Amino acid sequence: MMFGAQQRARWVSMLSMPCTTLALLLPRFATSPMSAFAEIPPARRSPDVNAAIERGAEFFLERKLLHEGHRFPWWYWLRYPWHYFYDVLVGLDFMTALGYGEDPRMREALEHLLSKRRSDGRWALDHTNGDMRLEPTRRPSKMITFLALRVLRRAGRRGGLR
Repeated sequence: MMFGAQQRARWVSMLSMPCTTLALLLPRFATSPMSAFAEIPPARRSPDVNAAIERGAEFFLERKLLHEGHRFPWWYWLRYPWHYFYDVLVGLDFMTALGYGEDPRMREALEHLLSKRRSDGRWALDHTNGDMRLEPTRRPSKMITFLALRVLRRAGRRGGLR
């Protein structure tokens, strides 16, 4: 789905703000547009969309997907279903979908994801967003495991090995 001119302009202008202003808005409010941009085939992305992707990606990469101010424990959790809360798996998913999986600044977030892998090769659901519970927490999760493996594949780490 292509964004209208107003929506593109709004996000391009937001992603052009100074980082101090952006830090108040991202990552909480940038995850949805970054995920949406990832769904646009590269050949169909306008120059404005590409500029917004680059600016947003740089924001997340500068912070290694995990660091903005004080350590925020929720960002380190693996949660599902996704909503408007940011966590490392959300960031890794859209950044790898946008082609940034092999950027060296992604290493810490990818290593964190790998550190959460259970001895049986699966990942557990740490928390849910709100009261919607599709799987029990702290147990192997089909959805978290699927998403983690997709991220690792996109990042060129088949099976988590490099």
